[in-house]
Amino acid sequence: MKHNADSPKANPQLGYALVVAGLIPLGLSGHAAWQWQRARAWTPTPATVVETQFETHTSTGTQGHSSSSTRLVVKYKYDWNGARQTSSGVGPFNRIELSSRFKRTRHADLIKAREQKSEIICFVNPDRPSESFLYREFRGWIFAAFIGIALLFSGCGFLVVRQNPMKSVRRTTKSTCLVQ
Repeated sequence: MKHNADSPKANPQLGYALVVAGLIPLGLSGHAAWQWQRARAWTPTPATVVETQFETHTSTGTQGHSSSSTRLVVKYKYDWNGARQTSSGVGPFNRIELSSRFKRTRHADLIKAREQKSEIICFVNPDRPSESFLYREFRGWIFAAFIGIALLFSGCGFLVVRQNPMKSVRRTTKSTCLVQ
């Protein structure tokens, strides 16, 4: 059986692109987990909210479909060993948080704290006091979602790279023996 010219061929460039696309969420989730691990040993410190914003960014693609993303932005002050520090660290999973509702709830809590001039707790890195987070809990479902996306893209990429178009086509050869 001959190889059909119309049969699909392996596209290793697509496979490599999918693998790289899978490495991005893997790196983001890995960085967030590493930041969370570091922040577990940080010192709880009283702080006051200076300002907080809930930003929404909307973009429209080339085919007219729009998508939006949200981000919680906060600025707060705290004292560390007699020095006043200002920080904007929300938490290790803030950059990859998918839930707008979760961010809106935190934003509302921070607005309330600012309006009532009440103290909140931030977690300060004692080795580098300018580094701090307001929230340091592990967001397991976010982590799992990003790992799942990474595995999906990378796995598909590896399958495409490893695909050999000649394996799917069974080749039969005939040998003839000439006797004189």
